[in-house]
Amino acid sequence: MKILGTGSYLPETVYDNAYMESIVDTSDQWIVERTGIRERHILKNERSSHMAAEAAMRAMKAAGIRSGDVGAVICATFTPDELVPSMACCVVEKLGIVCPAFDVNAACTGFIYALKAASAFLGGGKCVLVIGAETLSKVVNYADRSTCVLFGDGAGAVVLGEGDGVEYIDVNAYGDPERVLKVGNIDYTDPKAERYVRMSGQEVFKFATREFGKLAKRALEATGLSTGDIDVVVPHQANLRIIEYAEKKLKIPREKFFVNIEKTGNTSAASIAIAFDEAVRSGRLEKGRRAMLLGFGGGLTSGVALIRM
Repeated sequence: MKILGTGSYLPETVYDNAYMESIVDTSDQWIVERTGIRERHILKNERSSHMAAEAAMRAMKAAGIRSGDVGAVICATFTPDELVPSMACCVVEKLGIVCPAFDVNAACTGFIYALKAASAFLGGGKCVLVIGAETLSKVVNYADRSTCVLFGDGAGAVVLGEGDGVEYIDVNAYGDPERVLKVGNIDYTDPKAERYVRMSGQEVFKFATREFGKLAKRALEATGLSTGDIDVVVPHQANLRIIEYAEKKLKIPREKFFVNIEKTGNTSAASIAIAFDEAVRSGRLEKGRRAMLLGFGGGLTSGVALIRM
């Protein structure tokens, strides 16, 4: 399968670090030094599916396709509008598409999981729409300075078609008995149930940096490629320190990494999708160039994809 088009959407409302200083005990310097984040986009008066549909329409326009060309819609998310219907079903409703549609929840690795699943629906001249969309602002505790400064809202999408381009995808799940990364509890009968993001930053850092190296090595060995064959690395935009560590561990020059965390924060399953679209539209990923997507997330999950444009 191959990439036919990309798109993304960020809400208009922006919470910059100055705003975060006004609502919680933190500072711009503290946030930037520890995360690299300066602002994050926040969804207001809209729903997650609105962002997903907007990103999808932009990807479809870039691909030059219409709703009748779509054979399946897969959404990566853990913050849908509601538990039922799925976000993917809300998207097909908004776009006037009739086709298989379902959600994937692998936290921040969700977009790569959705890419993996897409191959099952390609054929007969139909395309597959893969979307990552999150409204993390509804699961963030804005009194918790260790997490509230990290997350933002947004959506990204790609249109996939038959052909060569996606060279390799690998995804994994390990379990997380200590729940070092957890969001909420859907036991609505329990008034004391925790609803917000809870994370052990140090443990997540260790997992992410360990996985990035393993995933990259496995992908390169499986395809017979070297780091010199990679033109752009699009990592999950969780924390600039993690990305900087990955640069050193993978021995890939900083200029090959696409980083937009400064203006988006961590958008979970939307993160890689948004960054991938921005890399394409900025000219970093022109036809013939190769990208490595690297993700990790709650679960604990991880994934890698090699894509030739």
